[in-house]
Amino acid sequence: MTRTDGSFRLNAMSLACAMALPMAVAPQISVGASALEEVIVTARKREETLQDIPLTVSALSAETLERGGVESLLDAGRLVPNMQIYSAGSGNGSGIYLRGIGSSTISAAFDPAVALTIDGVVTSASRLIVAGQLDMRQVEVLKGPQSLYFGKSATAGVVSINTNDPGDELEVMVRAAYSPEHDGTKLEGFVSGPLSDTFGARLAIATREDAELKENLDPRAADDYRGRESTDARLTLTWDPRDNLALKFKGYVSEYEDDGPNWTSNIICPEGSMQQTQFLTSPDNPAGVILPPGFSNCKLDEKVAFPVVGEEYRPDPNYPTADRWNDGVQYVEQETQLYSLQLDWGINDNLDLTSLTAWIDLENDFMETFDYSQGPGSSHAFNKYKSFSQEFRLESSFDGAVNFSAGLYYADTEQEFVTGQNAVNIGFALPDPVTGNRYDWDKNHYTDTETWSAFAAIYVDFTENLTLTAGARYSEDEKEGSIELPYMHSALVASGFLPSGTVITEGLEFEDENWSPEVALNWAVRDDVILFIAYKSGYKAGGFDNSALPSGSLGSGDVSPLLYDSETGDGIEAGIKSDLADGRVRFNATAFYYIYEDLQVQQFDSTIIQFATFNAGEITTQGIEAEFQWATPVEGLLFNGSLAWTDAEFTDEFINAEGDDMDGEKVARSADWTGNLGFTFDRQMGNSNWNIGLSADARYNDGYRLTDTIAAPEQDSFWMYDAALRFYSSDDRWELAAIGRNLGDEVVAYSTQSRPFACGTDPLTGSCVAAGTVGNDQLDQIYTSSLGRQYTIQLTYRY
Repeated sequence: MTRTDGSFRLNAMSLACAMALPMAVAPQISVGASALEEVIVTARKREETLQDIPLTVSALSAETLERGGVESLLDAGRLVPNMQIYSAGSGNGSGIYLRGIGSSTISAAFDPAVALTIDGVVTSASRLIVAGQLDMRQVEVLKGPQSLYFGKSATAGVVSINTNDPGDELEVMVRAAYSPEHDGTKLEGFVSGPLSDTFGARLAIATREDAELKENLDPRAADDYRGRESTDARLTLTWDPRDNLALKFKGYVSEYEDDGPNWTSNIICPEGSMQQTQFLTSPDNPAGVILPPGFSNCKLDEKVAFPVVGEEYRPDPNYPTADRWNDGVQYVEQETQLYSLQLDWGINDNLDLTSLTAWIDLENDFMETFDYSQGPGSSHAFNKYKSFSQEFRLESSFDGAVNFSAGLYYADTEQEFVTGQNAVNIGFALPDPVTGNRYDWDKNHYTDTETWSAFAAIYVDFTENLTLTAGARYSEDEKEGSIELPYMHSALVASGFLPSGTVITEGLEFEDENWSPEVALNWAVRDDVILFIAYKSGYKAGGFDNSALPSGSLGSGDVSPLLYDSETGDGIEAGIKSDLADGRVRFNATAFYYIYEDLQVQQFDSTIIQFATFNAGEITTQGIEAEFQWATPVEGLLFNGSLAWTDAEFTDEFINAEGDDMDGEKVARSADWTGNLGFTFDRQMGNSNWNIGLSADARYNDGYRLTDTIAAPEQDSFWMYDAALRFYSSDDRWELAAIGRNLGDEVVAYSTQSRPFACGTDPLTGSCVAAGTVGNDQLDQIYTSSLGRQYTIQLTYRY
């Protein structure tokens, strides 16, 4: 449907008046409990009961995360209907999509459409999704635009991680786990408690390793398997020097490594077997250099095929950046530091001031093979993200009918993208006579962003049952950048590329401002039934791309193809929240209708080996979501389920990189129907001091297209099954658990693109057909995919 279809809009809003979804997935219920527990969230930057606020939130409790074996955000995505979180090879290193809305994984310059916050600190560093998370108290997923409280980069929603603070008593936890499917080990624990009447501390540490994550089929590989490992730690210090003053420091450090960012990639072959690799074509030599096919098995599974990158694609061993190529062995090294200091001051009985100061430093270094076969397209890259932010919030709690919330926010973010690349692969035929290098160029891209914003919201209680929330955020965004070319192969300079030492700053500037309003009505029909309707808007700042190759127009110094404008979204959602049957049944539902304009798009053309960055089209996403939890009369037995229908499609002209007009077509990575059905059961074992806990979930997805193209490959419908069995002592000190994820061993695809440098095969001669003369859909496809079956045996001791 297009946005001009007024009849549909009316129908959607009629349904909206009856439906809303907070999606509190599997709320906790203790053994023998008679009602579902309250869920407390910080979706509006303060603690509130989920059932009482006009927002659509999925709140994943610590118990839910533990039962599901969630160790990072990659694990959490599957727990929320029509949400995708996956790791990608280059660019920002990740894809996060909600209700069909997200941002390109190719460019690290794009702000994410789904903001990521950790203990209240908003970050645009999407590569954090691979870092291990530990000692989580709750993960909240806010759906729809959230700019009022979270600022820019929250047009599609927010994923918020809240970690534990020290309590009033000494706590100790030690856990060890083994995952035989991927030869995985995990050790984690924490110690927490008061150090004095006013001072508390909590230290959590975890180390994880999957030694056999994906089997490498290429006989030229450095190892038979690709693996990953991480070590993570968080220190929390609290100090309450006075009744009205509290300070909290959190310091998080993480070291993550794997054997190359493309471990999530499979090659699917339209010809039944992998195609040849072709490069260095010219009018005089259209066939160019032809290399034999690689060793991929062309299946969607837990097998990859990557060789060590040969010397013919790497720098001279004495060149300054040679160590980044790691002798051709692929790798990822990521170091993350996040420090925050929060001050809460009760100015008086009616006013509270919060200050949150934060510093983030993330460095990601990798080397990988981006032809997925032989070595052409190989590159190293160093991504650095540094951000300082300061936020002030003032909250009132007057006895009268009117209260308010207001705040100021400032952030200074520096991004550095340093890379050495092969795209032309000129060094394969001709070592650089000046440096001896066998690769094309070095490119360094720097971006400095300053963000200022202010927001204000009022809360008006017209009656005891009817509340209005109205507010807006004003944002200013300024960016400056530069591109440096420390090295360019001499042969490329001779053919018209910019010479070594070139610095480009002209035109790499961006400035924008935005108002993002929000209005919501909350009506308590009775104590256990609430209706709400809300108008929301979101804003994602524009800027300039940092991933384009220094060829084409950029080779002459023209940066205009790198520029893109800001993206906006707005719309309405409404529905019902209810706690029925004396609190044993919770039923919530929502309907939503949002329009996103000036979409920030980046697409890769594998035939010309270049990125296209632009604003395009319009997306309308609308749907209905519903969920329930039921604490049955059977002691300790809880059922839960959800169902979501989403219609996300392009509703204006959008000409993609292949020349298709996507107007009226479905958006990639968004299923029409998703849902789950599950249960948890906890019961004392006879008259013993031991309990048994059993949980199981079946999750359904009816499939989606994988690219925004007319002839897009599709992921078929699928089911995923999770289950957990645990035995634990009545004092909760000892626990033995078996956790299974994706027990049906269903490997699914998230996205795809044509394999760079692949060439089709002439059916008559069997020769390599120049890539530019066949469609992208006729070439080998790179599928970004999930893991298959995972199961873990886990022993926990708590004191």
